Amino acid sequence: MDSSSPSDDDPAGRPALLYPVLLADIGGTNARFGLLADPAAEITVIGVVQTADHAGFEAAALHVLSDRTERPRSILLAFAGPIADGPMALTNCHWIIDPASIVRRMQADRVVCLNDFEALSLCLPYLPTAGITPVGDRPAPSAASKVVLGPGTGLGVCGLAATRRGWQSRPAEAGHVSFGPADADQRAVWSTLERSVGLVTAEHVLSGPGLLRLHHALAAKRAGCAEPLADPAAVTALAEAGDPTARDSITLFAMLLARFARDMALTFMAEGGVYLAGGVAVRLADTIVSDEFRTAFEAGPVHADLLRRIPIWLVTDPFPAFLGLSELARQPSRFDFDFVGRTTVGTASA
Repeated sequence: MDSSSPSDDDPAGRPALLYPVLLADIGGTNARFGLLADPAAEITVIGVVQTADHAGFEAAALHVLSDRTERPRSILLAFAGPIADGPMALTNCHWIIDPASIVRRMQADRVVCLNDFEALSLCLPYLPTAGITPVGDRPAPSAASKVVLGPGTGLGVCGLAATRRGWQSRPAEAGHVSFGPADADQRAVWSTLERSVGLVTAEHVLSGPGLLRLHHALAAKRAGCAEPLADPAAVTALAEAGDPTARDSITLFAMLLARFARDMALTFMAEGGVYLAGGVAVRLADTIVSDEFRTAFEAGPVHADLLRRIPIWLVTDPFPAFLGLSELARQPSRFDFDFVGRTTVGTASA
């Protein structure tokens, strides 16, 4: 197939992506950009910027591309928010994703939009062993359904199921479901949380801001604690210095994450594995990659045998979404992915 021709869409509606392909992974805090020069090329990471430093996607993308001579013909754009018709808002960022504006301002032939965790899920069957760390001693990943979840600026979740037409992502907004305490100690923490956020959701506690909320709540219950900290990084730094409240905050965070991971494993019947991704999980690797985390995951009141069989992996690859996007670009037939309604075609290709 001539990769320069936009007329070669296959009967399943998969677009013939024209190269070079810009890979974009946009979260609430960071925007990551990569480039795929051709189907056989390695991924080139071309820039990581903070969303707060740029007015929108186009401004950030043009900034990272400013010193490159090649113009991306196609853009695979994954962002932290739900997919809809027309302009789309990020959940925890001021950017508005407008595919029509992107193809016009960036002179792109095609833009394909995905949820960021949808893109992340596509990488799960292809992650190299060097990019994942097992949590406990369990079987290797299999072709069964999987789920990925990740605390970051928010809390992302996506399932991945094996269908007769290929791997199918199953996006979710599970970070926004209500999430309650499991014992008396947690109820005391929840009473503090509810005064500030109202009904507590999973994202309220299992995210970077959530770690900070947990620390504030524990500090408020303990006489003599210092003033609440300003950001999540300060909690981890204080924990590393031996502060008991900060260490307890991280332990509580990890145990809540294990419980939520168990809920998602059962929701998606993820017998092929639970994958923990995102910067917060990686920063807390010493606590997550532990027997205590594995035990908390398996401590469900039902389906104990099923839970014991499910492997858990911490994703340590720094750019896993790029791997998912690149596999979708190179071999779309591997995926049961509906490009209809996801693809905006530039006027030159229309």
